[in-house]
Amino acid sequence: TATASRYAASPSPMLNQPAAQPSYPNTAPPGYRGYDRSVSMPSTSDAPQPRTLQFDTGGAVGGTGGGYGSGPYAGYGNTQSSNNATTNVVSNPYHKSKSSSGGVGLKHILLSLFAITFLVLSGTTLYFRNIMKRTELQLQDAKIFLAEQTRQDTQAQRRQNGEKYAGGRGGGHEQRRRQQQHGNRARPEDAGEKIKLEAEIKVLEDEVEEFKKSYEDFGLEIDTHRDTLDELNGEKQELLKKIDHTNNLLEDQVEESSKYKAMVDGLDEVEEYMKKREGALWSRIDVLEGKIARESSREAEEWFGPGPHRVVMEIEYPKVQLTNPDSSSWPRITNKFAIEMAPLDLMPNTVNLFLQQVHHGLWDKCQVVSMAKHILQLGPSYDDRDKPDGAEMDVPNLGDDPRDRPGDPHYDHFHAKGLDKISYQEYSDKFPHDQWTVGLAGRPGGPDFYINKLDNTLIHGPGGQTNRHDLHNEADPCFGKIVEGLETLIDLDTIPVNEERGTALMYPVVILAAHVVVPKENPADGWRVVDRGTKLKKDDDIMPLPEVPHGV
Repeated sequence: TATASRYAASPSPMLNQPAAQPSYPNTAPPGYRGYDRSVSMPSTSDAPQPRTLQFDTGGAVGGTGGGYGSGPYAGYGNTQSSNNATTNVVSNPYHKSKSSSGGVGLKHILLSLFAITFLVLSGTTLYFRNIMKRTELQLQDAKIFLAEQTRQDTQAQRRQNGEKYAGGRGGGHEQRRRQQQHGNRARPEDAGEKIKLEAEIKVLEDEVEEFKKSYEDFGLEIDTHRDTLDELNGEKQELLKKIDHTNNLLEDQVEESSKYKAMVDGLDEVEEYMKKREGALWSRIDVLEGKIARESSREAEEWFGPGPHRVVMEIEYPKVQLTNPDSSSWPRITNKFAIEMAPLDLMPNTVNLFLQQVHHGLWDKCQVVSMAKHILQLGPSYDDRDKPDGAEMDVPNLGDDPRDRPGDPHYDHFHAKGLDKISYQEYSDKFPHDQWTVGLAGRPGGPDFYINKLDNTLIHGPGGQTNRHDLHNEADPCFGKIVEGLETLIDLDTIPVNEERGTALMYPVVILAAHVVVPKENPADGWRVVDRGTKLKKDDDIMPLPEVPHGV
C-alpha cells in the first residue's frame, strides 16, 4: 500500500514525456505502429477502473467513503467522509436493520463481521489484481518502447557509420562535421532517457513483486477467514440443534406444568379424597387392632385363665450399708416383688405378651439396666458379646433352676420366640402411668419394661414424647402395678449409679427367676404357679372362638 501511494503521488517520468523530442526516420516495417514518443503515455487515471463496492454504512469498501479505490492508487489512507458517497451504492447484504423486537445475538454479529471482512478482502484482492494487470501492461509497453528505442538507436548508429563511410570515400568534410555534431547532440539525451526507463522498469518490477506478495497474503487471509466462517456456520448449526432440543424440552415442561396446574386447581378434591382414604386406613387399623386384642385375650385366658394374673420376680442385689463405705463387703441378698397385670379387657395384647415372655423363661437372668430418677428399667442384653449362637438360641431346660444357666439372656432370645414386640401401641386411659405402675419401653414397646417411681402420666401417656416419636398421639403401654415387694424396690433405689455410664447401676441387680401365678380354685387359699410349658386349661377347657360379626 505504501508503494501504491508513492506511485500515485509521484507519477512516472515515462508517463509525462516532454513535448519536444528529436525526430528519427521511421524505419519500421509497413503497418507497424510502434511507440509515438511525441505523445505521452496514458495516465493510470484514464485506465478503466475496477468496479468499486460501497456500503451504505459509510466505512466499508469503494466510492468516496474512506475504503479502497477512492482515487487513483489512493491506498488505505483516504479519510474522506462517507456523506459524499452518492453513486455506485450497493446495499450490504449482511447489514441487518434494527427491529423493534430486541437486539441481535452475538453469533449473528460475529457472522456479519466475518462476512464483511471476507467481502472487503475479496474487493481488495480484485483491486490489486487489476492494478497488477495494469502495471504489467505498462511494463510491457515500456519494454516495447525500450526495444524500439534500442532498435532506432542501432539504426541511427548504422546510418551514421554508413555516412561516415560514404564521406570517407568522396563526401565533403563539412557533411561529416554536421553528422558528428548531430550525433553528439542526440547521444546524451538518449542515454539519460534509457537510464530513466530502466530505473522506472525496476520500480515497476518491484511493485509487481510487492503486489504479488500482497495478493498471496490476502489469499491466505481469505482462506483463513473462510475456514473460520465455516467453523462458525458449524457452531451455528449446533446451536440451532440445541435450541430445537431446548424448545422441545420446554414444550414438555409446559405440558407437565399444565398437568400439575390441573392438580393444583383440583387440590380441594385431592384433599377430600386423601381424607377419605386416611379415614378408610384408620378404620382398617382399628379392625386389625380389635382382632389382635380379641385373639390375645383368648390366648391369655387359655394359657393362664381369666385372671387376675400376677408375675413374681425373684431378684439378687447388693444390700447397701450406709455405715460401711466398703462396697465390696456389702452382702448380696435375694428378695421378691409381684406385679399384678391389668385386666384383659383393658390391655389384652400387652398383658398376654408379658405373660408369655415370663412363661417361656425369657426374663430369667435379665438385669436392671437403668436407675433413673423417675423409672427403674429392666431388660435383656443387647451386647454382641452376649449374642447367642444357633445352639443357644432356644432357652433349654425351662423347668431347671435358672441360676444354673450359663451366660446372659440376649434380645435375640426374645426375637427368636416372636415375643420381643407388641403388635400395636396399646394404651388405656383407665390404666394410666401412676406411681409404681409398670409400662413397656420403646416404640413399638418391648421387650424392656420399667417401673414408674413417680407419676409419669404426662411424659409416658398420649403425646408425652413428641420429641422422640413420629406418631405423637401414641403412648407407652401401661399393663401392671406393684402389689408386693415395694420395700425391695426402695432398697434398689439406694444402689449407687455409675455416672460414667449414665443411669446404669454400679453393681448388678439380676432377676433370678420369674413365674406366672394365678388364684387357686378357692381364691381364699392364695395363689399358685403356672408350670412352664403347660396351659392352665386342658384341651377340654379350651374356649371356643367368639362370635364376631363379619368385617368387624
